[in-house]
Amino acid sequence: MTGPDVRKAVVLLESLPDAAIDSLQAYLTPVDWQALQAARRVIELAPDERSAVIADFVLALAERSDVRKNRLQILEQADAAHLAAVLEVEHAQLIALVLTRLTPAHAGGLLALLATDLQASVVRRIATTESAHEQVLDDVLAVIAERLRALPAAHFATIDGVAALGDILQSLDRAAEQQLINCLAQDEPDLAEAVACHTFAIADVLEWSQTSAQILLANLETAPLAVALKQVTSETRQKILGLLPAQFAERLRHAVAHLGPVPPKIIEQSRASIARTLGQLQTAGKLRRESLPTTNRLVA
Repeated sequence: MTGPDVRKAVVLLESLPDAAIDSLQAYLTPVDWQALQAARRVIELAPDERSAVIADFVLALAERSDVRKNRLQILEQADAAHLAAVLEVEHAQLIALVLTRLTPAHAGGLLALLATDLQASVVRRIATTESAHEQVLDDVLAVIAERLRALPAAHFATIDGVAALGDILQSLDRAAEQQLINCLAQDEPDLAEAVACHTFAIADVLEWSQTSAQILLANLETAPLAVALKQVTSETRQKILGLLPAQFAERLRHAVAHLGPVPPKIIEQSRASIARTLGQLQTAGKLRRESLPTTNRLVA
């Protein structure tokens, strides 16, 4: 400790009860403790010095508390995937310390993103943690918060895996697409169904039973359905419109006729809307897979 630091420490010690002074010894090196005790014997304090030093000490504690809160706030508000990527390369004990400082919900979400073997180690260390020096916790939070701020956001581009796979499969011929979806369905039937919904094309309803086709078409929003019908041949469009009530079919025919060139983004949004409706109908049991033919793009 330097001269001014020793003097301030002496002021604080003189303001504490003996029991508190004795407990502080554990936090100092033997050399610093001896120097502090020696200083207490020789330093004379001015009458107003004690209040000034204590005020500075209280302000320093408040500032330190604010810094800690800011660091915790950074970690709490961080995207779970970003923070998990920073934590997973750290020692399990460090990860455990960080998780104990976060809200249970956020800590649980992060824990779930870690590798299974690392999860087990972190859980064990959390359960066996009894105490940790506040300075150590501050240092840990500072390191993690700094690494999180320095992490390139582009490194964690969000990817819709189902949509991506659906787009890839649609570039294949129909037989190959169905074969790959069926392979996926063997281990992940729900996932395969979601992918199949994404690869659905409006012309596929012509391969369904009339009842199944009408259920889907009746539940689709007009705008996405009109965009989808714009992309098929006039012959296919007429067949699909023939499945609808005459008045509704006429409105759709009119809407399609007045559609100009449709931007790719709008086409994709319409496809996604139809896929969502299809998935919702299947989840609700209103459109059962068993009622659809095994040759179409849905998982049988």
